[in-house]
Amino acid sequence: MNILWIIKRWTMGQDVISDRFGRYYHLPVGLARRGHRVLVLALDYRTARNEHLVDAGVEWKGVGFKPFGPLPCLWETLRALRRFHPDRIVGATDMYFSILGGLLGRVYGTAVVHDVYDHFESYASGRLFKLGPWYYRALDRSHAVIAFNRKLSAYLRAKSPHTRHTVIPNCADPALFRRLDATWCRTRLGLPPHVPLIGYFGAIEASRGMDTLWQAFERVRLVVPEIELVLAGRLENSSDANRPGVRYLGFLPHKEVPLLINACNLNVICYKRDLFAEYSLPFKGVEYMACGAAFVAPRVGAMPEEPGVSAEMLYEPENHRDLAAKILLNLESGRRSYPEVMNWDDAAERMEHVLES
Repeated sequence: MNILWIIKRWTMGQDVISDRFGRYYHLPVGLARRGHRVLVLALDYRTARNEHLVDAGVEWKGVGFKPFGPLPCLWETLRALRRFHPDRIVGATDMYFSILGGLLGRVYGTAVVHDVYDHFESYASGRLFKLGPWYYRALDRSHAVIAFNRKLSAYLRAKSPHTRHTVIPNCADPALFRRLDATWCRTRLGLPPHVPLIGYFGAIEASRGMDTLWQAFERVRLVVPEIELVLAGRLENSSDANRPGVRYLGFLPHKEVPLLINACNLNVICYKRDLFAEYSLPFKGVEYMACGAAFVAPRVGAMPEEPGVSAEMLYEPENHRDLAAKILLNLESGRRSYPEVMNWDDAAERMEHVLES
């Protein structure tokens, strides 16, 4: 089967192609390993870079957004349809690509599958251009819709009831995310060997509920004065890096994130209670579980339903007192054993069934 993916190149701050990051790298690769011919067209919003390569049996074509906007990506997509003759089109990563995939599928008579990993209505682009009706029409007319958790899938099913819906969760790359010796990880990263460390890795911005973490950390330091908060990711306010007890490591390569996870006594996930969080299941949670790392997360979205997540690990979102209490409760819990989760090969097999059925 010839499978054409239409995606954006950057997701969650990572380059899908160069970093070999996430579901939009591993699912195409898994399908190629199962004997399918796979072409991924990835629009690069950030640069003018155009790139064409074959990696892990998949043909990747990165198309720069600058200086001509989305037109080159549309042109490359039309060329691919004529050259590649896809049996299936997969639209993913944003409303735009689902809408585009749906339109092209109708014009060329090709079945379309949508992979949805977020509540796209919460994105500024979707709200600005009022794309919701177009988006759900594209979903409703498709061959199938894949969501990454059950709660989001139920929401999409209510919005697009005339198509098939299934769930394929996010997975962690086992080559990267695994148990590592904490002392060795701290040495590699230049972190103090005997100081308690809390880790937060991701977008460091108010919209993610960082105010709750700042206030909670101040309360925790009253009890454990030597504790440090280790941050890595996109920093919205540079002054936050200079807060007492905070150690900011910058935006690190994806391959170094497992070192950070394993180096910390406890990791923290932050979200506000909003529509985006309500249908989310943070990717970081899957990575923490793969490393056997202790973490706390907000009681929101699909996280409370995750196997291996207990009430002691969950705090009320935007409640710094509860977060501080859960940090202190879990700080010395050490390594954890979580139920075995689906790997990317299993996920690709499930997707193959969706595409072929």
